[in-house]
Amino acid sequence: MTALACSARRRRRSRCAGQNLVEFALLAPLFFFVVFAAVNGGLLLYSKNAVDHAADVGMVTLAAEGNCSNGPNCPTSDADQVALTRMRNAGLGTTSLVSVASITVTREFETSNGTIRDFVQSDAPSDRNCTNFPCENIYSLNGSASRFYWPPANRLVNGGANGSQVTSDFAKVSVAYTYHFFGTSHPDVNVTVVKVLRLEPQQ
Repeated sequence: MTALACSARRRRRSRCAGQNLVEFALLAPLFFFVVFAAVNGGLLLYSKNAVDHAADVGMVTLAAEGNCSNGPNCPTSDADQVALTRMRNAGLGTTSLVSVASITVTREFETSNGTIRDFVQSDAPSDRNCTNFPCENIYSLNGSASRFYWPPANRLVNGGANGSQVTSDFAKVSVAYTYHFFGTSHPDVNVTVVKVLRLEPQQ
């Protein structure tokens, strides 16, 4: 093989290597973008499902505990605190990608046409279940209350008449949280999960 042929082969290899580097430089950002998008999409979906599950646990607990306050099922606590404890045990707040801003328990009102909305003062002017309005309790993840206007002991759980309300109370659990995207500078996403259920009649 002549020196001229060897030199030509080396030039071709050099051009191919340079071409590969250019192609990689052009495609690498798109490849990593797709990878990060897939990872963050999966983590976001997982986090949403985890918070949604915890909210379901909290709502079912509230419905079952009803107006429990220092009773046999919550001797040193109340229905809200039992629900918050079970929500934490269900995984709420266990990942650094999710920051729980607040957990709100709101009294709901069933209208004559069957729709459910927040309870307001005009629904029952003489109502004593709510110590103030809006008729709700707002908690941090650790269970401390920044608002406590609907004490669990005051909740209607036996279907008895109470002003214009003639059935057990409905309750709404709202979990407000922020999702922090992994490995990117993408702005955080604020999400609220809402669950509504009628409180169960108590024995």
